[in-house]
Amino acid sequence: MDLSHSRVCPRCLNKGDRHALGSSAVALERVGMLSRREYDVFLLLPNGPSNRDLSYALNITERTAKAHVASILKKLALGSRLQACLTAWLHLTKDCPRGQ
Repeated sequence: MDLSHSRVCPRCLNKGDRHALGSSAVALERVGMLSRREYDVFLLLPNGPSNRDLSYALNITERTAKAHVASILKKLALGSRLQACLTAWLHLTKDCPRGQ
């Protein structure tokens, strides 16, 4: 999997998925709570990687990748992997899609 290009774009989501952006504002303020390794995983999330993809990219086990994702969701108070992907995308691009 190519982890160099972000594939998640909030402007491209259908209207039903836009609710996922709601938690991102609070979560963006909590990114500093992540450990170094959780942050490494967080930065890869906008690419839509599976736990296996994360494990290969970061040279960790799939179980560790899954644990990091679960910890990210908990620390950032997010309810889904999609919300984490969108939050990471916003963090990386610093582009909040307000009415665009």
